[in-house]
Amino acid sequence: MESTGNSCNNGSTQNQDNNFVHLHFHTSYSFLDGYNPIKKAVKRIKELGMSACAITDHNHMGGIPEWKEACEDNGIKPLLGVEMYYTEDMNIASKSLDERKFYAYTKAFEEDAINESLELTCKGFKYIDFMSDLSKTLEESISIKDFLSKYKCLSDIVAEYAYDMRQYHILFIARNQVGWRNLVKIQSEAARLCTYNGRFLCDMNLLRKYSEGVICTTACIGSRPAHYINDDDDEEKAEKYITDMRDIFGENFYLEIQPLNIDKQIDVNLFYMKMAKKHGIKCIATNDVHYTLKEDHDDHDTMLCIGTGQYKTKNIAYDIWSRAKTKTKEFDYKRMRYSNDFWIKSFDEMLETFEEQAANIPSEILDQYTKFYLNALKETNRVSDKVEDITLGSQTPLFSKVKVPNGYTPETYLSHLAYKGMYKYLSEHTECDIKTYEKRLQDELDIINPKGFAPYMLAVWEYVNWSESNSCPVGPGRGSAAGSLVLFSIGVTKNIDPIKYELLFSRFLTADRVAPPDCK
Repeated sequence: MESTGNSCNNGSTQNQDNNFVHLHFHTSYSFLDGYNPIKKAVKRIKELGMSACAITDHNHMGGIPEWKEACEDNGIKPLLGVEMYYTEDMNIASKSLDERKFYAYTKAFEEDAINESLELTCKGFKYIDFMSDLSKTLEESISIKDFLSKYKCLSDIVAEYAYDMRQYHILFIARNQVGWRNLVKIQSEAARLCTYNGRFLCDMNLLRKYSEGVICTTACIGSRPAHYINDDDDEEKAEKYITDMRDIFGENFYLEIQPLNIDKQIDVNLFYMKMAKKHGIKCIATNDVHYTLKEDHDDHDTMLCIGTGQYKTKNIAYDIWSRAKTKTKEFDYKRMRYSNDFWIKSFDEMLETFEEQAANIPSEILDQYTKFYLNALKETNRVSDKVEDITLGSQTPLFSKVKVPNGYTPETYLSHLAYKGMYKYLSEHTECDIKTYEKRLQDELDIINPKGFAPYMLAVWEYVNWSESNSCPVGPGRGSAAGSLVLFSIGVTKNIDPIKYELLFSRFLTADRVAPPDCK
């Protein structure tokens, strides 16, 4: 330990807090898992003198607008990301439980785990019976449910071939505007195509589609390669995952080590050190922040109990008066809990945590590992430097690519439709003053068109027309939209003449409004 401290502190660590950037960081938007309100977190980051920080909430990017604003208001560079969940195959993961079970049986059969020498003695079934029923099920003459019911005695035999439904952590940060759009696409497609227990799952095929501009890291010990190392004892598969991700993300893929002083974390860190050297993949050091201050650990633990439906108990082992409490203690011992390590640490605190971990590093590689860890700390800055300024939302007018007939612009086409619809309405209501309607319509167009909202209104018009032609119910319109003569004239709002009923267009849109109004 003595040598470790000296190794870590070669050169002064004073005034180096701003040389460390947190890249794995959960706010309170990691619901019931992050006890880290954004304003409190940003205040602490500023106190530590850090120039940047990432937000990487679990399965959720809803906190990003608030995070970006808070960071920029305090002179901190916001890094925008998310920690999602990885699965081997989204097509399989999205299927029902019975379909996944059947997949396991067919896989076991294909790999000859069930063969002619095997007699299914539990119910007297032979290989030939299994083969016949499997064939019938694949032909859908026997339902998957009936097949699984008949061969449930095989569950132990095919267990190792069962499709792995665990979800593994994977972390993304947008490097630039393209990366931000791709990160949104990854999250959106995962949510649409493969949701399991409320988690959005991605696989390598999805990541290959949207890797440009996205920084990817291996994440914590809940990652796929970490499970290969700790649970499967299979370094070959872990290495294959790492090189596959490197091939997808290139120089934007990073191995992620953490200073957590437990055997599983140390084994992963040492393996990543080997992979970094072998494949030239860069490594970052993170702390997987879940709460703001060290003293917040107890409150965070309470929140975890709420989120997992478990009891929080203290010193209950010494209570000999109630057997029920003893049972509760045994149950509680197994509940999800974090060690007191996951707060917003400074550069020096990251070094101190490492020194505790280093006590369990083999002495013959300690110097090598120390250099590796220190470089990983510094690499976090380099990742931050790679990230460009990102603007949320679209930089082009909404629905700017709406199609209009030849010879028209969106503005002239909207005007054409509006006047055409208005005159048709007036021909059926001769009691109306034409000049009043003409003036009102032109006044509205003079506000709508310069703002670039014509494509937006034409798109809504197209939605309404399509719905009506396909027997989809369309309402009369909503709220302040009923105050627009333009929308009434093109048929977006129905049966409510805004002039007849003295409805104000200004409630819907004014010359000084920037955001698009709600048309429908």
